[in-house]
Amino acid sequence: MSEIVTMKLGSRKTVRHEELPDGGYREFVGWQGGMSPKEVWQAGNSWWKLEPDRAVRCDLAVTLNPGNVVVCVAKIRGLIKREDMRMGFIGEPVESKYDA
Repeated sequence: MSEIVTMKLGSRKTVRHEELPDGGYREFVGWQGGMSPKEVWQAGNSWWKLEPDRAVRCDLAVTLNPGNVVVCVAKIRGLIKREDMRMGFIGEPVESKYDA
């Protein structure tokens, strides 16, 4: 059975060249008004404390801004585990199928 993971972003803050699960790096995490779905996904697709068994069952991710408004829906293709057991999701926003 597939599940949906919900990720709530805090306010935007700078990070120091943090590696992303699907490659590349980001310089910030969190929400800031005017972000595209792709920017939201990159700002919030990792690194979450999540039970590994549950993470594997998730097919969709719903990302909320600090006001609990859905700002991104993404299809999850995989996940990666960091040494500290935090999970990062690999996937991409699905803007055309779901209306945030």
